[in-house]
Amino acid sequence: MNPNKRLRLDSQSTLDHLLDSVPQRQRRSYENLPNIPSPSSSKHNQPMFVKLPHSNTNVYVCHSTNRTLRKWDQIVAVLSTPITSVDELEEAILQYNSSWRRKWSFRGLKKFINILSDKEKQHFFKRLIPGMVDIALQLPFHCGGDELPLLRSSKQQTFVLSRKLVSCLLANAFFCTIPQRNFRGQDSKFTDYPSINFDALFRSEPENVCFAKLRCIFHYFDRIITSEKESLGDLKLHRRVFKTWPQWDLSTRQIGDLRVDSKGTIEDEGSLMLQVDFCNAMIGGGVISSGSMQEEIMFLMRPELIVTRLLCARLKDNECLFINGSERFNNYEGYGNTFSFAGDHIDKNKDSTGNVNSEIVAIDAIKYNNPEEQYEPRNMIRDLNKAFSGFSGFSQQNWDNSKLPIASGNWGSGCFRGSKHLKSLLQLMVVSEAGRELVYFTFGDDEFAEELKGLHAHLKSLSLTVGDLWRGLIAFGKKVQQKEAPESLFDFLICFFGSS
Repeated sequence: MNPNKRLRLDSQSTLDHLLDSVPQRQRRSYENLPNIPSPSSSKHNQPMFVKLPHSNTNVYVCHSTNRTLRKWDQIVAVLSTPITSVDELEEAILQYNSSWRRKWSFRGLKKFINILSDKEKQHFFKRLIPGMVDIALQLPFHCGGDELPLLRSSKQQTFVLSRKLVSCLLANAFFCTIPQRNFRGQDSKFTDYPSINFDALFRSEPENVCFAKLRCIFHYFDRIITSEKESLGDLKLHRRVFKTWPQWDLSTRQIGDLRVDSKGTIEDEGSLMLQVDFCNAMIGGGVISSGSMQEEIMFLMRPELIVTRLLCARLKDNECLFINGSERFNNYEGYGNTFSFAGDHIDKNKDSTGNVNSEIVAIDAIKYNNPEEQYEPRNMIRDLNKAFSGFSGFSQQNWDNSKLPIASGNWGSGCFRGSKHLKSLLQLMVVSEAGRELVYFTFGDDEFAEELKGLHAHLKSLSLTVGDLWRGLIAFGKKVQQKEAPESLFDFLICFFGSS
């Protein structure tokens, strides 16, 4: 079908005509909606809930008749019309996002489809896209209403979603149906929330990274479509708001245990530990745009994590996010601009009910324009407290990660311009204070692994405390301010503390 000849759904009669042709299985998605509030009784003016696509208050004005129509009817009709090309997919999405027609670009998605083989294209348009449409249109049946509570700033909350609901939400995000989340200016009540619709991914650069991300997303949906068992179980989210901190300078806790691994990875060798997401304050970072660093890669290996972007407000300095039950679907290779999809992954940490034994904590480090600022006491304290909010663990009925080892690495380094030498010691202080074990993955950096092992052994041999190490870091920070700092923080500390 020529996309320019697709019917424009700007009248109720056109909608009714197309809805009559929708298969009965899909028509149930809009005809038998749960009892949902009318616009007059809606709470959507309060930043406590996120409106879902099938809400009765998700409406648009038909310009030809000046009538107010329900957007979900339009979405069902548009997506239920067979989509046989990437141009038709673009036109379908723009039908119910008409105000973005001249602003959105689908060039990345189009180039991706063009490189597929004929067999892959056939699978994409005859099986994958129809299957994703089916998942998207089942949203009303897996959600108890037309809105979901938000994980708001400064409010400690736990929220449980079925993984079936998560797949429905992600399918809707792919088709860009989530309302109120395209505009994120200062006048939007969602200015402190990440984007969730996938429009930015469809145009993102560089091409190879965009293609790799799309392969990860499509492979996830392929698995979900193939077997309903793939989406059994629950995803649990807990936003922690921490208010009481250790006095780092007065701490008498002994420096704790540390394992350093230069060969393994957080996601493989650390799969049964509390895995650290080196997150952006806006959870997920650039996962559905151009980013491909540690957090984005984690979210692409476990696409269910992307749903946190729908619900979680920007993390404050005293907050972290715990995520339990996400399944890993994808393998990968590379990092940054070399990131690529490396095939299917079978998550062996899943029980017979579909629940996945995975624990993740998202903590965001400070991003520095001037790396010397990281040695200022206020910034070191901020990152100590941030890590402590996550590393001290979380425990409630049926969910306890407070005793697991911490699987981490060069948190806050790389594009955040933090020093891996400093960040490794801050994390060591935190796990020592929390009574946890730190397993530190150096991502192939053998030299740094040996340096860290050597310094840790030296600190242990001196029976130093967390407070002692803090004083060493303060002394180094003063040298930095005076432009007298030696090249190596580790060498400085060895001299500062002397020998046993």
